[in-house]
Amino acid sequence: MDRKPLGVLLLLCCFSVLLIMPAHGAEKPSCAFLLLHVDEGATAIGESEGRSLTRRFTEALDLFDVYDVIPFDDMNRTIAMRKGLGADPCANLSCAVEYGKLLNADYAIYGIYGHIESVYSIETILVDVESSQEIKHVVTDYKGDHQGFTEKVPLENLKTLLGVPVLPPGAEAAYDKKYTDDAAPEKKSGAEKSFRFGPRLGLVASDDGVELGVGIELRRNNLSFKIMGNDAGIGGSLSYYLNIAGNSPYLSVVGAYYDDKNKGLTEIGRIYGLMLGYRLMVINENMDVCIGLGAAYVDWDHRQRDGSIKSDQEIIPVGELTFGYMF
Repeated sequence: MDRKPLGVLLLLCCFSVLLIMPAHGAEKPSCAFLLLHVDEGATAIGESEGRSLTRRFTEALDLFDVYDVIPFDDMNRTIAMRKGLGADPCANLSCAVEYGKLLNADYAIYGIYGHIESVYSIETILVDVESSQEIKHVVTDYKGDHQGFTEKVPLENLKTLLGVPVLPPGAEAAYDKKYTDDAAPEKKSGAEKSFRFGPRLGLVASDDGVELGVGIELRRNNLSFKIMGNDAGIGGSLSYYLNIAGNSPYLSVVGAYYDDKNKGLTEIGRIYGLMLGYRLMVINENMDVCIGLGAAYVDWDHRQRDGSIKSDQEIIPVGELTFGYMF
């Protein structure tokens, strides 16, 4: 047997294995840090703070260089595209597995947090998406204020959850510097965002029919003013949102004026009412859909064919389904 070709073949095989092994070893499993669930029974922290803390945990997770971390905005966008709604907070294993599969992630982390007086607590759970099993959970307590909690706890909690006591060189310092440098701009941005505005498009309805309208919304903190109209009339509402940002129920005082044709005859009406609704965030933090239902008093004048005016007053149901983008 000629051993020389065999030796060359073995050498080539070994060389190929050496080329493949580093590439395979460099591939990291993917992981998503899901939107944190706020324990409403133990805290007055709002949903916007939950989103902000989730973003910070996501950025902290990326520093460990253990997983290929799915960015926070990409996670929300993907879930919204596949479910048709924005991502809801996860508070159990089945939710984490469902979202992990939607994101095509190998692992997912979900968590629950809240506080009682000055003691803040967060529990994070690492999940193997494919096997639908919880791998590890960690509870981290912190005594102090919310700012200190958000600055110190993410790295501390993740170190224990991942079993990585020391970050790669320079990572922790970069993390501290990022949030030190961003602190002032964040406060400024928060002040600027107390006032927001944007276009609005959608449907308003009563027992008389459904109208498509366009308009604008002006929002300052919890209060909002919307005005919309079309060629038939104009309507507006003054609303109070329970939460300044994120998903929120709301109460509206509504009013409208219309001058339209009904079966070929002129009809003029004035509507005043109350509406309960819910604002649901979709795609990202700027886009929302408002769904409302209520009752209104309508006072209308209907010009008859003989020229006389017929007037009437009644209570009617009213509703809205509108989409908006806030700057």
